[in-house]
Order: sequence, then structure tokens, then C-alpha cells
Amino acid sequence: MAFYWVNIGKTYKEVEKHGFLWAPAYNINKKGNKTLPAGWKHVPEVKKGDIIFCNLGNNIQYIAEANKDAYPCTRPTNREYDEWKDEGYKIEVSITNLATPTPATKLSEEFIELYNSHTSPKLFNSNGKITENYLYHLDNTAGVFLLSHVNGFNPNIRDSDIDLENERGKRLSYVEKKQYRLHKIYEGRINTQKVKDKLGHSCTACNLKFTDIYGELGENFIEAHHLVPYSQLKEGQEREINIEQDFVVLCANCHRMIHRMDDVSDLEGLRRIIKCSNQ
Repeated sequence: MAFYWVNIGKTYKEVEKHGFLWAPAYNINKKGNKTLPAGWKHVPEVKKGDIIFCNLGNNIQYIAEANKDAYPCTRPTNREYDEWKDEGYKIEVSITNLATPTPATKLSEEFIELYNSHTSPKLFNSNGKITENYLYHLDNTAGVFLLSHVNGFNPNIRDSDIDLENERGKRLSYVEKKQYRLHKIYEGRINTQKVKDKLGHSCTACNLKFTDIYGELGENFIEAHHLVPYSQLKEGQEREINIEQDFVVLCANCHRMIHRMDDVSDLEGLRRIIKCSNQ
């Protein structure tokens, strides 16, 4: 199973009434050459059972599940929007119309910090707005994160359906998969701005402070990392959050590196690696 995001805009009627997504196979630029916009690139890759988050008006309004693999198809005659070329790809879907849509603004901050670099194309721009593309491929941790924020949708998804890898690209076992997923979800649910306000904006591992190098451009550009292994908690188990004990702030590079380590709480180990590399 894979996860996708689609901006449906003017095409919402065909999604809701007719149960399909469709995108052109290519575009023709001013020089007469075929081009493939980033938002159409992944449409042919959608497989049966894949989950697609449907954005309408900056809200996750629908959840679509692909009924079959995407396939070449000329523009359907019942397509409401007809400003594209006839050649394209169609995805037949089953639709769940959410009674309570999920605002993109509710999850954008956490998503940008943890998952935006793992979407193709990037889902949010630097201003926290959804970029102007059609379909996006999401890595599976991003998809699980979105599922955890959607109300009124309970898919029958087994852990074995979700093929997760850790930051090293290592294939995860069933148990590791559940642990990694939980860590990412809980880490993403924390109000990261509160962590930054409490702990400051210098990387705890390498001491980098973005404003010292980039000035105002680097303002607030630091990430919150969760030291306590939430992945060891059972699903649904809660615990009190202590920002000073449970979190550190890291630059993007150090944050990625600590997630490649066997122990994501081994801050001293990461510092030793940095110290050795500087000698």
C-alpha cells in the first residue's frame, strides 16, 4: 500500500459523483515539446488499495481508495473539467466523504517539520501553504501521520500492508515497523513551537544557530526531536510531556542523523561522532 495526496479543486464533482481521478499524460509547452509536470508524474504509479487524501479548499474533505491500478485512459466524457489534452491516466476510487473535514492548517506545522521533504513534489511551501500541484506521493510515515489526524475514517489496514523503512533505508520488521510508526506519530503531535520557545534555537548536538549564518532567513529554523522512546509505548497509552526532559532541538542534518542511529535518544553518541569528525 502507498499513500498519496490530491488537490481536486474544480474536479471535485467527478470525484464525488463518478468515483475517479484523472490526469493528462503530458503537457505541451510553448515550444511544442512534451513535458511532464511534477503533479502528474505519480498518477500512473497508483495501485489498487492505495490511499489518497483529497484536498478541497484547504481541507481533507475525502479519503479515496484505489479500486484498481491506474491505467491509460482518454479524457472521460463525463469529466467536468476539459481544459487538458485527451491522453491521460485514470484512477477508479471508492470515496469516503468526511463529515468533519480536517483543515490543512491543523497539521501543516508538524508535517512540514517531519515529512515535507519526503513528499514528491513537496506538499507545503515555505509559507505553510499547499503547493499548486495535482497529485503527490507521500512516504508511508507521512501517510500514517495524516491518518492519525483524520476523523471519521477507519480503514481496515494491517501493519503488513504498510511497507515502512527507517531513515537508513533498512526494511523494517513487523515489530520495528510499529515502533517506528508510533515514534513518528507521537513526535509529530507535539506543538513544536512550544519546544523551540522553551529550548532555544541552537542545535543541541552541533551548536549550529541558523540566524548566525543566514540572519532573519534562518529565524525559527530548528527542529524538535523526541528523546523518550515513545515507540516502546503501547498504542493508545498516554504519558505526561516534559519538554526539558523529553526533547532537544536539532538542526535538520543532526535530526536526520540521529534517526539513522540504533538509539534515537543517544544524543551523546551523536555528539561524539561530530567531535571526531572535527578533529
